[in-house]
Amino acid sequence: MDLRGRSLLKEIDFSAEEFRYLADLGGRLRADKRAGRRARRLAGRNIALIFEKTSNADRATRSSAARSP
Repeated sequence: MDLRGRSLLKEIDFSAEEFRYLADLGGRLRADKRAGRRARRLAGRNIALIFEKTSNADRATRSSAARSP
């Protein structure tokens, strides 16, 4: 499934099939990370994190996840 160029801002931005695909992909990526299989899928790319609320705990958690190898 090709979702390039799309942003996930709300669950309703995707069809049920696309959302299930993203959830399954997340599960596979997490399982690979836990098994020690880490592909550098985002090497050389930039990401942006936009926080609408001022929760420091949320900001710290997501920023840490973005830097995770």
